[in-house]
Amino acid sequence: MQKYKKYLWYIPALYVSYMFGNKILEGLAHSEEFIAIIGVISPLKPFAYVLSPFVGILDFSIAVLFLVKSFITNNIKIQKYIFIWVILWPFVPASLRYFGGVGEFQIAEVLSISVAGIISYVLWKKFTIENNTNIIQ
Repeated sequence: MQKYKKYLWYIPALYVSYMFGNKILEGLAHSEEFIAIIGVISPLKPFAYVLSPFVGILDFSIAVLFLVKSFITNNIKIQKYIFIWVILWPFVPASLRYFGGVGEFQIAEVLSISVAGIISYVLWKKFTIENNTNIIQ
């Protein structure tokens, strides 16, 4: 049982990855919400339709990296940057949506992703980093 503790962080990480990963469908479908959120940034407004698939692919890439990065390489620094990204990024589109008048802030969704990211980070740090001294820092 002790050897499986290092994978405990995957429980909240699966939720975070799902929430990031499902954005690829919205992005590739050029959803009106994505286009409106991108259009809130004035210089990007003319390119919003073209950029919406890029945003979906970026979110999907983060979802995949979040889950498999620790198996690809043992570089802790990159993994920490991915954790920081998944904890902070949900506030960016939610803020753009709210301050741009596109929709509500959706605080429950944003906080659930960020809190799950924080819990995942704490478990990852506690059971993976502290128990493995051979990881590159």
